[in-house]
Amino acid sequence: MSMHQTKQQLRAIIEDPENRVVALSGSWGTGKSHLWEEVRRDSNNTQIGGAVYASLFGISDIGTIKVKLAEQVLANNNNISQFSAAIKHLNKIRPLLKRFIPQTDLLEEVALLASPMILKGRFVVIDDIERKGKGLTIDHILGFIDEHVQRHDVRFLIIMNTDKLEDASMWETLREKVVDYEVRLKTTPEEAFNIANSLCPSHHHAMVKESIEKCGVVNIRIAKKVIRAINLIFEGHDSLPDEILRRMIPSTVLLAASHYKGIEDGPPVDFILTPPKYKMTGTKPDEKSEEEMEIEKQEAAWRSLMESMGVLLPDDFEPLVAEFLRLRIFAYYEHRFSPIVNI
Repeated sequence: MSMHQTKQQLRAIIEDPENRVVALSGSWGTGKSHLWEEVRRDSNNTQIGGAVYASLFGISDIGTIKVKLAEQVLANNNNISQFSAAIKHLNKIRPLLKRFIPQTDLLEEVALLASPMILKGRFVVIDDIERKGKGLTIDHILGFIDEHVQRHDVRFLIIMNTDKLEDASMWETLREKVVDYEVRLKTTPEEAFNIANSLCPSHHHAMVKESIEKCGVVNIRIAKKVIRAINLIFEGHDSLPDEILRRMIPSTVLLAASHYKGIEDGPPVDFILTPPKYKMTGTKPDEKSEEEMEIEKQEAAWRSLMESMGVLLPDDFEPLVAEFLRLRIFAYYEHRFSPIVNI
């Protein structure tokens, strides 16, 4: 589903208290966290609006997750009474605790011993499961979620990049064991551009948007990098006539999107710079190997994309763009772009 459709569905699903564990899945960089933040911000549900968030990126133990969540609750003044009760409970057992773990600080003690009390009745968002540390197993995550759902009335939203999973069985286990409802996000190129453009406004909005949509870029971070490259290269050249911009912006977008791996099965930079001419070999189709036919099919698709964008005969401009993208040093090339974009 598109981001707009997914937003409506996700809002309805998490507003239903019967859905204890909801998953939001999709490809990397397509705006899952952005979408969740919009839903949270627009919600009138105090539980959802006051959700606490933890990224599992690099985390290797459940204790660290509890500490991260506790830090957020601690920062919320509306929950002082909950923490007071937790600390009172901790103080009762502190003498015994210090005999075994004398170096544990207060926050870790509260987080580890009073986590159920701290998180009771809350909405918890767990992000970046696919980037967790090796020490944190799927059983640890399942146990943490299941305990808090079953015994402490906690609800969860799990955000996952399904195309970055090293162990697909991990996601299947989560889906089978704890997930009540899964929402899958499929951002459109138009939506990716609009979000990226709101973060990094394009000086040539219409042309860049058209080119990004033709390239099929759905990764918001990559769309933002493409826009930034366009802004840098064409900075100070706003008076260029449209015919010049229409010649240069599509090829720049195509090169940047290819360089940042934003086009699914897209042409590599070298192909864009020097597309091989189609040759009539005289070989009959049934005499070609499968590999040869697959290469021809792929190159034909690349040519078709380039033709649709008007990128037909690269000249001196395109190699400079490619070199800039490779080295990422704009100041060095500023004087070299100027005579070309002022043709």
